[in-house]
Amino acid sequence: MTSKQRAFLRKTANPLDPVVYVGKEGLTDIIVKETELVLEKRELIKVQVQQGCDDSAREVAEAMAKSLRAEVVAVLGKRLVLYRKARENSRNLI
Repeated sequence: MTSKQRAFLRKTANPLDPVVYVGKEGLTDIIVKETELVLEKRELIKVQVQQGCDDSAREVAEAMAKSLRAEVVAVLGKRLVLYRKARENSRNLI
């Protein structure tokens, strides 16, 4: 992903609200499965890492990107933005 594509996706994600929350249990299989479904539908999502989580937002972002085959667009404080092109019905964001 180029820096221009990343900047465009960051700008597009700015008004979005987080749709996935990672709590004190950390990154569980259930969260990964739900995120998989949401990414297929929306392609670009925000994730909120809650206060009780022992992992940093960067660690959660890298783990989610690896398990979901997604791109980390940005990590801002306790929020992160993920992108993965949908297999079906792609919105062609980039």
